[in-house]
Amino acid sequence: MRLLLNYQEAIVSLGLLPTLFTLVGLLWLPIQPVLWVGTIGSIAGLVYAVVGRRSLNFFLLQGTLSLTTCCLMRSIGGSALLPDGSVTFTLEFLLLTAAFLYLTLSGNYRQWQEQLHMMSHTSYRLEAKIIVILSSAHLLSLLLLYLGHTPPTPRIDLVFRHLIPIGIYVLCLAINVLGVRLALREEDIPSCRVRIAPVCKGKIYLSGKPALRPAVWDLPVERDIYGPLSAIDRKARRLMTRRGRRLPIAPRLLLRHWMPAPGSPRRQPVSVYICPLLHEDDFQTENGRYFTFEEITRQPSGFSPLLLKEIEHLRMAAEVWNEYEPIPKNFL
Repeated sequence: MRLLLNYQEAIVSLGLLPTLFTLVGLLWLPIQPVLWVGTIGSIAGLVYAVVGRRSLNFFLLQGTLSLTTCCLMRSIGGSALLPDGSVTFTLEFLLLTAAFLYLTLSGNYRQWQEQLHMMSHTSYRLEAKIIVILSSAHLLSLLLLYLGHTPPTPRIDLVFRHLIPIGIYVLCLAINVLGVRLALREEDIPSCRVRIAPVCKGKIYLSGKPALRPAVWDLPVERDIYGPLSAIDRKARRLMTRRGRRLPIAPRLLLRHWMPAPGSPRRQPVSVYICPLLHEDDFQTENGRYFTFEEITRQPSGFSPLLLKEIEHLRMAAEVWNEYEPIPKNFL
């Protein structure tokens, strides 16, 4: 579950979940309510992804279009336009068609995302190929089965009509999760160290670290965040807003560097953010205060080595923000 939460951008097959839940619901529940619930849930997920996360998951878009089409066909024409026995068949065929179009026009889809200023994540080609190959084979075998002289038994009908489509999309999700796990194990990087520097009027806010011996001053917000680098910016913003008031501007990425990862021979990425403040009391901690950069460079022994490594970048960024103060209203 932790993997799903932290790497949901990389696990693109999560967009298939509304379709999967709909197919499972069709096993036992009335068709029309299940289609309506699945369609509404899929549309809600798509709106949240586009508006809240500025991303466009292809499988979520694919499922939304397919579910909406089936729901409208059933609502307008009833069982005459979409008979009870053909709902899963029609839904799978629409998903297959969308996957095939993606494979042939994947470059156009990525370009379309960029034109809409959406985040462009990893390719969907592997899972789309699985859907095209397995769904094509399944629909062909289903056609041959029902064209035969002997009608299938209820158990065979259940397997071919419902369980196999569910298995195809579960397989896509499982392969996607397994691929992310293998990639993480290969990289062996547990997290990204996020460090946020509040600055106000050319000064930087630091907190004392009494647990260290000798005690040193360092950035007040520092945390290891698990997840892909594409999600770090959003998590850094949430991390800062939880620590202070509603800030006039979100933390901005200043630089990335590397440090030795604790308990690992590899190095860990460090993302350093600067967070400009309008007023000094916009952010406070129990054992923190503002420093001028001259104080830090004059007596560097009282400050953390990591901060001293970043200090020149922080100084230049703080001076720019202090001089121009390009803080838009209602940024958050």
